Amino acid sequence: MFCFLEVLVCKKRVKEVKKIVKMQKQGQFGLQNLSSAAIGVLVFIIVVSIGATVLSQVQTTQVNQSIAFNATNDGLAGLSLFGDFTSIIVIVAIAAVILALIAIAFRAFA
Repeated sequence: MFCFLEVLVCKKRVKEVKKIVKMQKQGQFGLQNLSSAAIGVLVFIIVVSIGATVLSQVQTTQVNQSIAFNATNDGLAGLSLFGDFTSIIVIVAIAAVILALIAIAFRAFA
C-alpha cells in the first residue's frame, strides 16, 4: 500500500514539473529581456546624442555652403529627426514590455 501511494505522489509531482517547464517554454520572456530592452533604448539615445554632438562640432570647423558643411547639415537634420522619434520609440518599447508581462500573467493563471 505504501509503494502505491508513493508512486501516485511521484506521478503528481512529475505532472506539476512538466506543467511548469511547458509554461516557461511558452513565455520565452522574462526579466532578463526587460533589461536588454532597456539597455537597447539607452544605447540608441546615447548614440544619437553623441552623433549629433560630433556633427555639430565638425560643422563649426567647416566653411559655410561647402559640400562638407552641407553633408554635416544633412546629418544633423537626420539625427534631429531620430531625436524627435525617441519618445515614441521609448513608449512603444515600454508598451511591448507591459503587454508581454500581461500575456505571461494570463498564461500563468490558465
